[in-house]
Amino acid sequence: MVSQMATSAKADKAVVGGAPASPRSRVGAAPGTRGAEFGAYRYVRELGPHAVGERWLAFDPRSGTSCTVYRLVSFRGRMGGRRALRAIARISAARHAHLLPMLQVGVDGMQTPCVVTDYTGHHDGLVTLSQLVEAKGGRLPVPEAARAVGQLTEACAAAHASGLVHGRFGADDVLVDRFGQLWIELYGLTHLLRRAEGVSDAEAIADEARSVVDLGRALFLGESSGYSRRVAVRAGVPSLWSSWLSRGTGSVPPFVSVEQAHAALPNGEAPAVCRDCPATWRDWARRLARAIEG
Repeated sequence: MVSQMATSAKADKAVVGGAPASPRSRVGAAPGTRGAEFGAYRYVRELGPHAVGERWLAFDPRSGTSCTVYRLVSFRGRMGGRRALRAIARISAARHAHLLPMLQVGVDGMQTPCVVTDYTGHHDGLVTLSQLVEAKGGRLPVPEAARAVGQLTEACAAAHASGLVHGRFGADDVLVDRFGQLWIELYGLTHLLRRAEGVSDAEAIADEARSVVDLGRALFLGESSGYSRRVAVRAGVPSLWSSWLSRGTGSVPPFVSVEQAHAALPNGEAPAVCRDCPATWRDWARRLARAIEG
């Protein structure tokens, strides 16, 4: 989908597992200062803001590859840094093909927690899913939209199985690499940091399910389009995907979790029937499956 000039950083350059590694920042100056570094990583240029801080393109001279350094400036200082590092230690254990992996974690010379990840962008910078959708005219072709929804629901369901929850997210929180693979940035970090504000896991799970459906609707139909059968038919959305969107947007009892949304994905056949789906949805899916089977 997109091109990339810089290659991915190799996983063996620094591994985070259990307790994060803590590289020592050899330069205490701000990243924009000439020669500034975080551990062995040399800052190149800023990539734009993130919900919890800054993103920087950096170079690893050991492997000759590029990487992204997230500086969590919202948690600068001793207490904020400890809180952020505790949260990072939890989310670093999650491993999935569409969750952006952490390569190294630590605190720089300005007492700012930092996270190093692979660089998924190209020579112009990072590419988000929202930028890709905009470049394609406001929505994705049906096969690409279906693939994206499948990748995101699979990643979220796998993270939930690891005890992590992210909460609401959108196309700006998802990166696209040069192979068209999607990567959710720092999955789970925002929710762990918001727990102090009283946001429960149950609220985050419900928000995440709504986010997946809203994102799917925007990918298939466009950001400004609400769901209706007529709009879906006009956009060329297959009937089984149209039924999935209808369920998710509330025309029938909506999904209560990402796992439920993932279990009901069409996958080119009748929607899978999950045990915890409402009876009306199970009966409808069984009738549909029998009709397809002839």
